[in-house]
This record gives sequence, structure tokens and C-alpha cells, in this order.
Amino acid sequence: MHWFFRYKLHHILFWICYFAFWTAFSVFNYHSTVAAAMGFTLVWFVGQASCVYACMYLLVPRYFHTRQYWTFTGLSVLAIVICSVFIAFSNIFLLRLIAPNANLAPIQYLSFTLMANFYATCCMAAAKIIKDRIVADRRNRRREKEQMQHELSFLRSQLNPHFLFNAINSIYVLIRKDPETAAQLLAKFSDMLRYQLYECTTENIPVEKELSYLGHYLALEKIRKGSSLQLDYTVDDTVRDFSIAPLLLITFIENAFKHLSTNSGGQNYVRIAMGYDHPVFTLQVENSKDEAPLPQELPGGIGQQNVKRRLELLYPERHSLDIRDMGKKYVVLLRIVHT
Repeated sequence: MHWFFRYKLHHILFWICYFAFWTAFSVFNYHSTVAAAMGFTLVWFVGQASCVYACMYLLVPRYFHTRQYWTFTGLSVLAIVICSVFIAFSNIFLLRLIAPNANLAPIQYLSFTLMANFYATCCMAAAKIIKDRIVADRRNRRREKEQMQHELSFLRSQLNPHFLFNAINSIYVLIRKDPETAAQLLAKFSDMLRYQLYECTTENIPVEKELSYLGHYLALEKIRKGSSLQLDYTVDDTVRDFSIAPLLLITFIENAFKHLSTNSGGQNYVRIAMGYDHPVFTLQVENSKDEAPLPQELPGGIGQQNVKRRLELLYPERHSLDIRDMGKKYVVLLRIVHT
């Protein structure tokens, strides 16, 4: 009953109005009796409703949507002709019963009936096709959105294991050497886990929260690397009051530390700079590296292609990513246009 009232009640209301209007039209314009007018309207109702519904619910789904256009056209024309012949000759027969002396040309009346059925059927079939297309587009968009969310969740989940292993290993090493530092590290690690588990469940988050998370991560890495690391972390005052996808920037920063050079007497540096010139957000990450070629892979086995894919899903045609291996340093430049 719920399905009936939601989807079919308006059909019943339409045909009631149709029946009432054309009955009244016949009475007032052709001076027919109410019974005769109802008889003529009933014939039109049966013929037109049969033609319209056959086309809308049989021919359109079975032939038009399957791109059998010639078959659809031929069967639609056949349905219009059959229903028009039924209406024309039924009404002529009814008219001769009521008024034997009435003069009505069968061919002329059949032509009129064909034209009326043609317009009615074409309009209703077009409405059905447009409605089905809109419903299909909505369904496809919903399916694509769900698929995108699943893919984003999968890509995001690949970030966490690498971070967990690094942090746990760092704490394990420091527990015996420096318990106080290990305790600080564990507190920051706890805050980062809380952020990942409870605050990164939405599509976008305030950039201030992401910066806080990055600050904890950098503090953790600074403790872990010690004096061998030269860290330059700059965030412009303009980087605030907008939203960003969670756990996106950490990918490039983790990569810098993963491939950081190991020069004992040289310079081992990571330089991070962020700016926001509305509507463009910019992230630049640079790190020193050893002369050996870098593997074409970002942290946790994600790889450059997966990071690019995540950016395409999150910011389609609204980002640019430039990753360069420049011999002694590795540079990443990311730009995101916010709308």
C-alpha cells in the first residue's frame, strides 16, 4: 500500500481529472447527455491509457533503454495505430447507436484520433525517458560517491600502519635509554592516535587540526632523530579558517623523513613550508638525501600513483603535484585550489 500511494496514486488522480474534464467538455461543447459523454470518454480513456502505459512501461524499458531504437519506434507506431483504430471505430459505433442520423466521416475521425494518440503517447514516453534518465544519473552518482568513499578509506588506511610501526619502534628504543623522553613521546603518540581514530572520519576537517597533528608528528621525529636533524618548519599566518582532507599532508612529510640523508658530518635537513593565498593552498617539502636514487614509492608502500589517485578523488582538476628527485635533495610541491 505504501508503494501504491507513493508511486501510483498520482496516476489515478490524473485519470480521474482526465475523465471528468473530457466528460464535461463533451456535455458543454457537443450538448451530449452525461451518459453519452461518459461513454465516449471511457472509450478514449481505455484506448489512450493502454497505448500510453504500453509504451511507458513495456516498450521504453525493454527497447529504448537497451538502444533498440528502430524496434521501439516500430512497436510504438503499431501501438498507436491499434489503439487509435479501437477508439475511432468504438466511438463511431457508439455514436450510431445514440444518434443514427449523425454524419461522421470515419477516415477523418480516425486521422484525428491518430494525431491525438501520437501527441499523448510521445509526450508521456518522453516524460518517462527523462525521469528514468534522472533516476539513473542519481543512482550512478550515488554509486560513484560510495565507491570513491570506499577507495579513499582504503588509501587512508594504508597510511596508518607505517606511522604506527615507526612510533612504536621509537618508543621501544627510548624506554631504556631515556624514559622521560619516551613518556613525552608516548603522550604525543596518544594524541595522534586519538586524532586518527576519532577526528578523521569526515571528508574534510579544519586545517588547524591537521596542523596540530603535524606538529605532534614533527616533535616525535625531532626527538627520534635528535641533533642529527635540522628541521625548518614554516606555516604562514594565512593558513587558517579553511578545511582540508585529513591525513593528506602527512604523506609527503613522512616521505621526507623516510628518505632523509644519513650524513654523519654533513647536513641532514627537512624543510617544510605552507602558505595560503585564497583560494590556493601550497605545501612545499624538501629534504636532503643520499646520492643513491630514491625508490619511486611514498611511505607505507602507498606509492606515488596512490597519492595522486587520492588527490584526484578529493580535488579533481583543483590540484597540482610536482615531485622531483634533484640528486642531493628531494622536493615536493603541492597546490590545492579550494572552492
